[in-house]
Amino acid sequence: MNLLKTSSVFPLPASLFLKHSDGKQWWSTWGWLANDQKDLTSMIIRKQEEYGSRLITFMLFNMVDPKFAVVNPFSGNPAAAMVMARVNAMHDPGYDPYEVDRWMGLIKGIAVPSNYLVPTIFCGDDRGTTRNKAFVDWFVPQVIRALYPYVAGYNLISEAGKSWQPNEIDYVVRLCRAEFARDPVLAPKPILVHQQGSKIGTEADALMYEWRFNPWDAQNFSVAQVINELKQVLREYPKDIWPQELAVKCEEGWARDMARAVRELAKTEPRIVGLPGPC
Repeated sequence: MNLLKTSSVFPLPASLFLKHSDGKQWWSTWGWLANDQKDLTSMIIRKQEEYGSRLITFMLFNMVDPKFAVVNPFSGNPAAAMVMARVNAMHDPGYDPYEVDRWMGLIKGIAVPSNYLVPTIFCGDDRGTTRNKAFVDWFVPQVIRALYPYVAGYNLISEAGKSWQPNEIDYVVRLCRAEFARDPVLAPKPILVHQQGSKIGTEADALMYEWRFNPWDAQNFSVAQVINELKQVLREYPKDIWPQELAVKCEEGWARDMARAVRELAKTEPRIVGLPGPC
């Protein structure tokens, strides 16, 4: 069963990157919920609407990446170890009620039937979080339940290989599925994994693919190189693929040419479920 394809309209337009309304900066939907970038949240959604994006991802916990800012729903922005200390000592993780209310207001605001939200639970660079197994085991089920009514699926992690081996990825996928199985009301939703490459184990339902070059350097590569790499990944990975992280400067003509080429390839490759930027 192809869990991701809950609509007949595929591939879905998507753009991880966007041009700031000041015309100078480039940003990303990763940091949409960042608690020190609140002035950018509405701008990010406006740009996604301008691009026609319908498949959107954003971080839920990120303590290390300055580009995308701190994303943390707990009071005082504690690290994972401190959250677990609170849970163990007081059975209370200390969610920040104001931040949680802000998040849920934003998520409910774009959780309309025409949009497909796939939140990203962890940042692969944040090994202090991702290597804390107790926190992962505790937090992932929390996310599954809290966001279940509003999302189309869940991405476990960005750049998974920076934190987990394929067998560890498979473990967290099974953790999600165990939460679905625990409650008959929670029909399974697809579990995705973001990776620069195709080695994400065997359990996930789909790959969110990052090309092997830095997205800031995409202009140094040709459309043919971009498509050839994607074709190679399609040969390597047998399930659905969302070609997702391609070019930061997504509004440039050469970047749009790359996105259009992916759209053309998708006409003959039904496993491509999303497009990497405005066409």
